[in-house]
Amino acid sequence: MARTNIRQSLLDKWIDLDYNLNIIHRKYHPSSTSAFMQAFTHNPTESVYDENDLDAGGYSRIKAMEYYNPVAMINERKMENKNDNYGANIRAALNILPIKGLKWENFISYNKEQNETREYYTHYYPSRIGANGQAYIGNYQENDTQYESTLNYSNIFGKHSIQALLGYTYQYTYSTSASMTNSGFDFDDNQTHNIGAGTNLTEGKASMSSNKEDNTYIGFFGRFIYNYNDKYLLSASLRRDGSSRFGDNNKWGWFPAVSVGWRINKEKFLSDVKWIDDLKLRVGYGVTGNQDFSNYKSLIMMTTAGKFYYKGQWINTYQPASNANPNLKWEKKAEFNIGADMTMFNNRLSFTLDYYKRNTSNLLYDYIVPTPPYVYNTLFTNVGKIKNEGVELTISGTPFNNRDFIWNTSFAISHNKNKLVKFTNDEFTNGTYKVGWAIGASCYTQRIIERQSLGTFYGPIWLGTDTDGKNVLLGQNSDGSVPEEQWEKIGCAYPDATLSWSNAFRYKKIDLSFLLRASIGGDILNNYAMLYENLSSIGLRNISSNWLSQTDFTSTTYKYSSKYIEDASYLKLDNITVGYTWDFTSKMIKKLRLSLTAQNVFCITGYSGVDPEVALSGLEPGMESLSYYPRTTEFTFGVNIVF
Repeated sequence: MARTNIRQSLLDKWIDLDYNLNIIHRKYHPSSTSAFMQAFTHNPTESVYDENDLDAGGYSRIKAMEYYNPVAMINERKMENKNDNYGANIRAALNILPIKGLKWENFISYNKEQNETREYYTHYYPSRIGANGQAYIGNYQENDTQYESTLNYSNIFGKHSIQALLGYTYQYTYSTSASMTNSGFDFDDNQTHNIGAGTNLTEGKASMSSNKEDNTYIGFFGRFIYNYNDKYLLSASLRRDGSSRFGDNNKWGWFPAVSVGWRINKEKFLSDVKWIDDLKLRVGYGVTGNQDFSNYKSLIMMTTAGKFYYKGQWINTYQPASNANPNLKWEKKAEFNIGADMTMFNNRLSFTLDYYKRNTSNLLYDYIVPTPPYVYNTLFTNVGKIKNEGVELTISGTPFNNRDFIWNTSFAISHNKNKLVKFTNDEFTNGTYKVGWAIGASCYTQRIIERQSLGTFYGPIWLGTDTDGKNVLLGQNSDGSVPEEQWEKIGCAYPDATLSWSNAFRYKKIDLSFLLRASIGGDILNNYAMLYENLSSIGLRNISSNWLSQTDFTSTTYKYSSKYIEDASYLKLDNITVGYTWDFTSKMIKKLRLSLTAQNVFCITGYSGVDPEVALSGLEPGMESLSYYPRTTEFTFGVNIVF
């Protein structure tokens, strides 16, 4: 990695220039999440090697569906990634203009990223035995160009302070990719370096693909900030943004924002209250836009659909892969916020209280549509509306502050309420959509229902087991199943409250800091529990006899129910750092600080799975993945020298 930054002033500081150049090269060998999943679920007493199984390369194997030797998966897969990133930008500011306080800034940047992936599976890779080796080469390149120009004005007229800004921004992103896959190699020595030697190429079974795409973003914006005597505050802004990703009829959107503040402690009626350092009330409203989706979703895309024989030759055919939507528009989030900030006792104690209401409208989603009249079975469009409402409180202070001992602390608590206000209209009339697919149970576990919270789990209610060890579900049929139309609400992913507490101590030369985080309430689907309790896998999985004696083990294949919905509350020590500082009178070294930091130190929870902290974003929060590498505890030793 190389990085250069140069700053200079020209023409007696009339012009300020800032140059930046970045060059980053990385070469790494990514691990396999599939191998981790297999290792996590395997019986730990199972043999790794079997010298008699020559077809598997001497690795032991059990011929079961999706049950593979994790050691073989690691050893018999070779993967290498190369990533190069080149970036350059220049910022120029013209400080001398006819109007005092006026500055014109221009920013230009160019970034180029190149990535190459080479992956080879040997003759003995568990899931590809019989393919005689498989090679993959993929290349990706992205070029990003940005230009921004702003006209800034700031001035003070007595008790009046004014700042104004007008700007224009342009961004163009262009990317290309290509890949090829081939199998059927005589030996593994060449790996990906003779990919054309595979027999699948001559047999017409090799695959290759390439892609090119681009997008353009343009924005015009302005901002005005007014301050009267540091007592009355006003900020207003307006953006007009356009993106090539949206439909022809709605590529542009308006995004206003305004906020006002009142510093009450500046008023005469509080002038004698010396223990209040700052007391401010503020109210704000703003709208932002979302264009975070792939390119060309508003256009009809075509894909290959086989071949037919005509007049002595094979003719390719094509079919639609998406529907055109010229009315696709910006997803918008409008937020109203009212808050108060208070600082007291010479900045030793402070409070921040916020109440917010966020309404997300024109929600982007892929809806199922009939064919015909549509040419494809889904349509990416804007229909839904989501409401979030909550409160946040932060208390910070310095309980002790003297020559030998300092303690700074901060505590925060927040509560958020989520509701899906709208998800249908006259065209999309189905008020319920199923999401949250559980792989092992082969069913959807969540429902998107209007006037309910996202992340709501629906399923059968588990009552326990009978004397024969069979699951007992509320309202079950003779075969032990419960029809989906009789499923009930059994949980919600969103917590009742989230908390954090940070502390920093210093005693003479010793310093200590840590951060605690907690989540109270909320539910999570324990996918691993369903996997382990699958009777058909007992003996293959990582299960001890002690577990069997302590668990409500059933004699039937597992089914999704409230049994697998658990409380996701937790308390985590995110990080802790301890350090020691030496002061020197030497001309060479002024200070030396040694520190030791631990990340993800512990987690206290009643959840029986891997980690109760899962993603709460998107339309299906609260789902534990089966193939992710869990958070690890990391230790870092640091040395800081001041010369």
